[in-house]
Amino acid sequence: MKKGEKVISAPDLSLINEQHANKWVAFSSDYKKIVAVGDNLADVSGDSRVVMKVLPKLGYAPVVI
Repeated sequence: MKKGEKVISAPDLSLINEQHANKWVAFSSDYKKIVAVGDNLADVSGDSRVVMKVLPKLGYAPVVI
């Protein structure tokens, strides 16, 4: 890690459940709550959000925007 970089905590993935499968999910900046759920990335993208695509078997793919 480079000097001045911060380690960020991982989002609370226990918040993700079956209703989020095949959806895009945006977490709050503190990673403690889901602030948006949508069918496409444009539905959930916003300032300082961690956005993930929830896969059908409740896996996830993080996206940096």
